[in-house]
Amino acid sequence: MPWLDVWEQVIDAGAEAVVRALVADTAESAELRQNSPFAGVLTDAERRKALATFRAVDAKTRDVSP
Repeated sequence: MPWLDVWEQVIDAGAEAVVRALVADTAESAELRQNSPFAGVLTDAERRKALATFRAVDAKTRDVSP
């Protein structure tokens, strides 16, 4: 239940706060990801597509970085 309260605060802070929570390399963000209220929101096919897209964009970003 405590993580649900934290997620509620993050969601209320807006989309950018949610994205930060999902991608940040912090202990709290790792805990939030382990206790996500988003389970089951996407179908398995949608989840795989989102992960593939993220990996492709991440790979391009790494290739372009100075």
